Amino acid sequence: MEFFIGENYISFNGIIALTLKLLADHQEIKDFYQSYFPIIVVDEFQDTNVLSWALLRTLINDKTQLFFLGDSLQRIYGFIGAIPNLISEAKQRLSMERIALEKNYRFMSNNEMLQLDKNIRLNAESPSDPNIQANARVPFTYKTSQLAEAEEILNRISQLASLESQNRTRIAILTNQRGSNIDKIIEVLSRERVSYFYALFGEDDPEYLLFHRECLNQFTRQL
Repeated sequence: MEFFIGENYISFNGIIALTLKLLADHQEIKDFYQSYFPIIVVDEFQDTNVLSWALLRTLINDKTQLFFLGDSLQRIYGFIGAIPNLISEAKQRLSMERIALEKNYRFMSNNEMLQLDKNIRLNAESPSDPNIQANARVPFTYKTSQLAEAEEILNRISQLASLESQNRTRIAILTNQRGSNIDKIIEVLSRERVSYFYALFGEDDPEYLLFHRECLNQFTRQL
């Protein structure tokens, strides 16, 4: 931590750790924020790690109203400490009521995706003997090169944009990491002058560094 601050940097976990120390050392600050946040809403709760869980519990008192949204099957941040079975732990530790949503609105117009989602959940409930009664047949496109894939993505964007010609269309391209495949997609989009926002920031990108420097400045001004 001293190294990062000395270099005018601070990590996100460092911000949380220093906040926990501040609240632990100054009861009056802790009391203030517990009353300042009478209602706490947490989205993607299943991805909460140990530090975030500690901070959350520090901000909770007997009068705090809590509302957590999450799906245990979508826990993807185990590599940074996302706590397994946290939804069940929160229910027990904080005496919360668990409400399960039975209808999937994300895929409500796609029966095959609804079936796939159902099968995945049935498999998670009983991996050795899932009660899967119908197969899901989800179509996908396979290309033999990165350029062909990028061209297909461009075609799909054009098709979707034409369907929503009266409205401004926003399309997200999801990927698991940066690399040559993404570079090829960007090359094709730039060639056709398709505007886009690139959200895959690296730790050495100027935008990423600027964000953390501003966080550090905001933090030090409060000391």
